[in-house]
Order: sequence, then C-alpha cells, then structure tokens
Amino acid sequence: MSSSSDKKPGVLGRFLSQRGMGQVITVTGGLIVLCLVFGFINPNFFTYRNTANLLRQIAPTLLMRV
Repeated sequence: MSSSSDKKPGVLGRFLSQRGMGQVITVTGGLIVLCLVFGFINPNFFTYRNTANLLRQIAPTLLMRV
C-alpha cells in the first residue's frame, strides 16, 4: 500500500509547479478583469469594430513574438 505522501501531483499540480506559471496566471487574470471593467464602463468596448481595431493594432507585436 502506498501512503498519502507518495501521491504524484495531478495535471494541474504539475502545470502550476512550472517555473513562472504563477506570474502568467496572475497577469492573465488581471487582463481579464481589466477587459470586464472596461466593458461595463463603456458599452462600445466589446463591439466588432473595437475588437477588430485592437487586433489590428496588436498584430505586429504578435507576429514578432512568434
């Protein structure tokens, strides 16, 4: 029989134990919160036109990251 201390970490545990993953989750959560706040403040934030404009502006940065 194996004791409870011999348990292997699950998929989520292994994912979170990777170096820097806590920072990635924190930044992603902050970005989601900011998007929600801006969406509630300005009803035009989630429109197609604004989303297309944001994607157009971020495209060069995304291409350089790949």
